[in-house]
This record gives sequence, C-alpha cells and structure tokens, in this order.
Amino acid sequence: MMVTNSSGMRLVFILLFILHTVGLAWGQGQGNVWHFGNKIGLDFSSGEPVEITDSEIVTYEGCASMSDCEGNLLFYTNGGGRLPGYGNPGMIWNRNNEVMYNMQGTEGGSWGSGQSSIILKKPGANNSYYLFTMEETQFNVDGNIPGQPFGRGLSLFEIDMNLNGGLGGVTIADQRVYVPTYENLTACLHDNEEDYWLVVSTANAEFAVFEVTENGVADTTLYPAPNLNTFGAANFKFSPDRTKLYAGGYLFDFNASTGEISNGEFMNAGTYGASFSANSRYLYTNSSTLSEIIRYDTEASDISASATQVGFLNSSYPLIGAFQLAPDQNIYVIVTTIMSDVELFQIKDPDGMTPSVEGPLFSWDSQGQGAFGLPNFTDHIFLLEQQPITLPADINETEFTLCPGETLAFDAENNGATYQWSTGESTQTIEVTTPGLYTVDISNGCTVLTGVINVVSPQDLDAEIVASKQQFCPEEEVSLELFTTFEGNPQIVWSTGETDMVRISTTEPGVYTVTIQNECGETLTASTEIFLVDKAPDLTLESTAYEMCPGDDIEIDAWSDTALEVYWEIDTENTVMAVEEPGTYFAFAENACFTTEASLTILPSEDCENCLEIPNIFTPNQDRLNDTFRPLTNCPIDEYRLSIYNRWGQLVYQTMDPEDSWDGNYKGKPSPSDVYFYQLDVQFSYLGEENQVEQGELILMR
Repeated sequence: MMVTNSSGMRLVFILLFILHTVGLAWGQGQGNVWHFGNKIGLDFSSGEPVEITDSEIVTYEGCASMSDCEGNLLFYTNGGGRLPGYGNPGMIWNRNNEVMYNMQGTEGGSWGSGQSSIILKKPGANNSYYLFTMEETQFNVDGNIPGQPFGRGLSLFEIDMNLNGGLGGVTIADQRVYVPTYENLTACLHDNEEDYWLVVSTANAEFAVFEVTENGVADTTLYPAPNLNTFGAANFKFSPDRTKLYAGGYLFDFNASTGEISNGEFMNAGTYGASFSANSRYLYTNSSTLSEIIRYDTEASDISASATQVGFLNSSYPLIGAFQLAPDQNIYVIVTTIMSDVELFQIKDPDGMTPSVEGPLFSWDSQGQGAFGLPNFTDHIFLLEQQPITLPADINETEFTLCPGETLAFDAENNGATYQWSTGESTQTIEVTTPGLYTVDISNGCTVLTGVINVVSPQDLDAEIVASKQQFCPEEEVSLELFTTFEGNPQIVWSTGETDMVRISTTEPGVYTVTIQNECGETLTASTEIFLVDKAPDLTLESTAYEMCPGDDIEIDAWSDTALEVYWEIDTENTVMAVEEPGTYFAFAENACFTTEASLTILPSEDCENCLEIPNIFTPNQDRLNDTFRPLTNCPIDEYRLSIYNRWGQLVYQTMDPEDSWDGNYKGKPSPSDVYFYQLDVQFSYLGEENQVEQGELILMR
C-alpha cells in the first residue's frame, strides 16, 4: 500500500517478512512445562495440566523451567544445591532430562531458597537465555565455602540452545551479580518490550533493581523496602501487566520504564506465596489462617479493605507454598501436608466474578521431603489479552525508489508489538531520507517477524533511438525504436505524439525525438534524423597520370559527396588504388537506394624507354666478367624464347626462361670462339598480344 500526503512524503508498509518463530501471543508457550518438587512435572500444552512422570528435578523450594514458543521444553533447573554429602546438588537439565550442567554445590543458588532461579530470554538473541540463581538464608548449613563468606547471592548463567545439537549448553557459569542477597528473586519485561527488570532484596531494607539487556546486567538501583525482615520467607511477584509488585505482604507500584518501586501498601496477608490474575486486576494469597485463600482488587479505592474470601484449601494441616499463574489462566497453589505429602490446588477463573478453590487436583508422595516451590516465571507471558502479530496486508513490493528531496515513511503496523529497526530506532514507523537496506524485527515477546526493505536511488536515465534505416527510399517505411537500460516502465513520449511505445514507424524524413520519464519525474530526451534518398549518388574518378610506361607508379581515386559506399571493381576495400599496367578501371558509388558506375582508362605511353637490350659479344673464360650471354629485359614479359645457332645452322642453346643465360658450352663441352647467330621471340605484357622477334650475330671469344 502506498499513500502520498500533501507534504510529498510517501507512506509505505513493510512488504517482505520472514517468519522466524511461531507462538501464542507474548510467548505463552514458554510456561507450558513445569518441573518442581521431588521429580514432579506438569504439561499444560493440551489446555489443562497433565502429569509428567520422567522429571529428574529434586528441589525443596525454588525452581525454574523454560519452553519454546510452541510449548516444547528447553531446560529446567533447581537453581543450586548443597555440597556432596549434605543434599542434592544444583543442576540444569535439558529437554531429555539429562544433566546439562552440574553446579557441584559451589555454584549458583540453592534449592532451599524460596525463589532459587528465574530464566529470561536474552534480549537481542534468538536462542540464548539468562539463568539467574538466588542463595538461601541458610547458605552455610553444609559448611562455609572458601571465598563465599556471605554465600553466593545473585548469580548469572547463560545458556545457548544452539549447542549440543539443540540440547543447549552453558556458555557463562556462576557469574556473581550481587552479594549478599537471599531468597527473593523476580523479574518482569521492560517497557521497551525487549529488556528486563530484575528485583531482589538487600540486607539494608531495600529493593535492588537491575536492568537486564543483551549486554548483561546493569548497575543496581536501590529503593526503600518496608518490613524487610519478612522477606526471607517471601516470594516477590510482579503483575503480568508489570504495574504492581507484591513483596512481603506489601503491594507496590512499579514503573516498567524506569524500574522505580514506590507507594507500598500493607495487605495484612500471606507473605510467602502470592499471584496476580492474568488481567492483573486481582491479587491472590492466603490469609493469616493459612488455609484460607483471599483476593484483593487492585483497582479498588482501598485495596487492603477489598479482601474477599475465595475458599479454603481442603487439606490436612497444610503448609502453603508458592502461588503461580499458569497458561490456562488459572492459579495453582502447592501445599505440603503434615505427612509431608505434596498436593496441588487450583484457583479457578481468578479473573471472574466467582472464582473458586478446587482440589487437590494432584497428590504426590514426596518421600518425606515435601515441596513448597513452583517454577518461577515472568508472568507477562500469561497475559490474558493476546497480542498476535501478523504480516501487513499488502505484500507486493520489496524495493522502493527514493526521489531527490523526498522522505519515505515506513509503517511496521502491529500496534502494541515491539520494533527494532536497523537504524537503531524502536518506533512503529521510521522516516528514510537516504538509500540503503533497512530491516525491522517485530516482536510480541516470542514471535519475531523480520521485514526487509530496499530503498534505492532513482535509476540513471539513458535513451537512444535506433532507426531501421538512417537513409530510406521513396515509399519505404522506417522503424524507429527506443533503446534504454532503464528497468521498469518509464513514461515514453515521441515527438509524433505516440506515448508508452518503444517502437514507431514513419515514411517521412526529418528529426524525431523521444522523451522518457522515471517515477521521480526526471526526464531525458534522445533524437535522431532520417533522410529520404530520391536520386543516385555522384561519383568522381581521378588519376595521378593517364599514360604509363612499364614500372610506373600510378594511383587512381574514386570519391563521392553523396554515396554511402564507394569501391573499385577489382578492389572493393579501397577508394584509392595502385595501377600496375594500362587498362580501363571501373568504380561504383552506392547510396541507400541507387548505384552509380564510372570508368577510368590508363593508356600505354609512347615515350617509354626500350624494353630490350641484347649484347653482341661475351667471353666465357671464368673470370666472372661477361662470362655468359643473356638478353636484358626491362619490361614485364608474358612469353619468351631464346635460340642460338653456330655458323652451320646447328642449334647449340635454347631457353624459355628470361632469367637463364648461355655459358658457351654445347653438350657439356666448350664451344669454339666464333660468330654465332641468335633469335629472340618475346611478348611484353604492356604491349598486349603483339609478339616481337629479334635476330643478330653473337661473338664468342675465348
């Protein structure tokens, strides 16, 4: 879709998208698989919890699980453990329930921490994750570890799911972030929809807030936290819309843009487990009577006074653990009974007018260990309001031309998504004033669509008119064709009035022009002239001489002012030709329609030198002076015969080769000194067919 507004700015939409991942809105599938307790697991992929029987996790409290956008398990962890001999170690397990990483009791946090771990998708990375772990208050129950006088506090691991054939591997292990801190660990998505806020407690009645980006963890910001002494037994919980934080019986306002925590209001309710409903309006926890479940309306004018009873946990002296929102939009509560069995209850329809407490839905024999923790998630992934992202409606171009002085505006659509342009901008629309390749990543927290736009400068215009004939004959039609390297469909206007045609025809001579125009309004004009030929060309012949003798150098020249081609009959390559003998020479001049013929005659000259000289004596005595007899010929010869006779008429020598000579021998023996007679029959080329006969005496002297 393309719109031009009054200011000349063109509004265009992203046209080519590559779908990287597919998932529910805000990556809801990331929370589909839960691993907790003593080898307990649940899978919500079917829309309701289904028990998993092959989990390897062992934890008393804290744990975390992560699935991909389709709800397929990636990895899970208990966040840390104890030294060998004091309890189970800390582990990270892959989707095949195999150990990805063993923390050996000296790394990470502790499964005895209320929130031992939380997993965040690494900002700016498609397949990497941050795992944060949290220490417990009883960190030295199995002895002091050298170098860890206050425990390990908040630590960082990084997992790359591209490693080990897609099973994942740890690339950063046990990187210390903040010490001392214990038990409490939560996080939420940043207002920029890409980064995160991480919140823990300090030893000085404060919240420590960290911004988590693709570059890691930024410096902490501290905010006052009342009643901190209860935090050791409290789970921190963000509302899915990231506007509220529940911690230690207090409800705080939270600013997801700045990370600020403010306006704490005491709820006089449970401090360990709590959860918000999917629409973030209602807060659920337990009352001081433990088994009673209550909810608060965060939109009430007096939130603490809005508490209403929802129901009771039907269990034997339950010890209530964590509350956790699930993909089915219900809240689940884990309970350990007086017999140390583990039970799971459901708060059904927590956003409705009549929520209820159901269960226990599941009961497990935990072999006397009990369990108080459920997987720790960033609950924005369970937002009730789905925000899918879709491709823009019009997908028909990927390249746009930026005209001089023009600004292009590109709209990625999908209101409510996050955007990351290759220009560094994170807005839904950008303005472009320079050519280049532009990309945008559109994300709803899990699904990522990538748009690619190629903005190019207008093509250089070039044009040439090619005529089928530059000169044409009467009643003949000439085709004029436009040739251009311009790609696309430029506007074309001929001087004859035709438009949008690359070829026209005419029978009239004259100058013809064609103008082409690109999409930016830039134009270029080409022209050509064609001529009507209605008469034969002129032809002039000239020579440097018109009579010649043998051996003379004469050149004849043919030229014309109106011909396209001039040539000689016997030399079609040159208009100037060398003549070696007398004769008549023909030349031709041609234009597009007619041919002119002319001739030039070169005559033999009567003033030439004698072509023949014949000596009358020779001395064949081997002194290399006048040892042989041969007539001297100065002109080209066609035929030749020399005969020599003695005084008795006997033939003693004869040759047909003008280069041969008589050496005075006859049959191999010297002839005597005497007078001999010769006869020469010769025909010279330049005299035509006339035969010349010469006779005379010849003296042989020894």
